[in-house]
Amino acid sequence: MSEEADAGDRGPRRRTARAALIGVTAAAGLLVIAAVGVIVAGRGTATYPEGSPERAVQVYAQAVVDGDLDVALGLLVPEDAEECERIVQGRDDYRVALVESTERGDSARVEVIISEVYSSGPFGPEEYSSEEVFGLRREGGAWLIETAPWQFAVCEEGGIR
Repeated sequence: MSEEADAGDRGPRRRTARAALIGVTAAAGLLVIAAVGVIVAGRGTATYPEGSPERAVQVYAQAVVDGDLDVALGLLVPEDAEECERIVQGRDDYRVALVESTERGDSARVEVIISEVYSSGPFGPEEYSSEEVFGLRREGGAWLIETAPWQFAVCEEGGIR
């Protein structure tokens, strides 16, 4: 065989091998993307144990976001709930993430990061986040909100601030 015939035989083989390599690489890339999608989709909102300070804050914050004043007021210490001049409205543009929780006897401190989505830009939503603290007091075995960050205040004067 001549050198030209030899080169001609390798050309189609190289193209086939290159196409197979591209196909395998693309398939591997799709698998990675699918795996990341499954992991991200599997992440849900964490649910904290009943009777814990974290759970009280979680239920309270969700009630405020949903505009459910009855539930929110039911989680306030009694003296604040009685003095409350309601101001809450639904706040669906907030997200709350737990940072740390500390219990000392009948009081607890739950640190959170509150993120507020305030506009949508060319690269997705823009948001502002700040670290805030909820103060809780245990009464009758239940954790009740004593102080809340301003973003989650449900009363104008008196009551929770």
